[in-house]
Amino acid sequence: MAYAPQPGMGETGTVTITPGAAWDWGSNAVNRFWNYDSMFIWVKTISADVSYGYQAAEPYDYVEDIDADDVWAAQNYRMFFRAVMSIESVGDVPVSGTLNTIEIPNMSLGRSDQWLENIPAGTAVYDTEQLGSGELLMAIFYANSLADMDNLRPRIVCDGNQTLPFDAAFDVWYDLFIGENTPGITLGKWDATNQYYTIVVTLPLQFKRSLKIGFYNQDGAAVRDGEVGYVYKKIP
Repeated sequence: MAYAPQPGMGETGTVTITPGAAWDWGSNAVNRFWNYDSMFIWVKTISADVSYGYQAAEPYDYVEDIDADDVWAAQNYRMFFRAVMSIESVGDVPVSGTLNTIEIPNMSLGRSDQWLENIPAGTAVYDTEQLGSGELLMAIFYANSLADMDNLRPRIVCDGNQTLPFDAAFDVWYDLFIGENTPGITLGKWDATNQYYTIVVTLPLQFKRSLKIGFYNQDGAAVRDGEVGYVYKKIP
């Protein structure tokens, strides 16, 4: 099972529950601090030999991801799933006065030296998809050949959307859009003699469900290789 503060967000965490042979409650302890005033729980995967209970009478509170794309639709059921929590109030917020907003602590995570090899013609290949909600802090794209530099398009995909302002190969970024001091998207090392080329992205790109970093190979035939590394924060 997975859980998040609300429907449509990427999973904040998961828990595995193994039921017994008889009809009874199965459980597993999570033992973590929950920073939010709501929780949405869903069944992420389930074995074919597992049965679960539900009722087909009101009140209904069951929703289903009908297209596997975080579009949830209400159904006339109530599933027998529950979360047992220990809760304490921090007190009421006054109607008047100054309200300070403090960012909820996040996990800082990184992926380094991730080679994306054998990228087929006309195809995008990504590093492992990062599920959850958070923010990209920095991404580095690297090509180590002239052909790769001419044909690989860096891609950052947040919640299924390509977020860079131009979908272009390294050489087009270099020729038309960015330099060594361009804010947000910058040329890193650019060495045509030794053939290594780097683009650094420091835009604060937020994602609610998932983050993917990779390349699209615009070449008509050849297979290309590229490397990515990135740092992001994720709501724990």
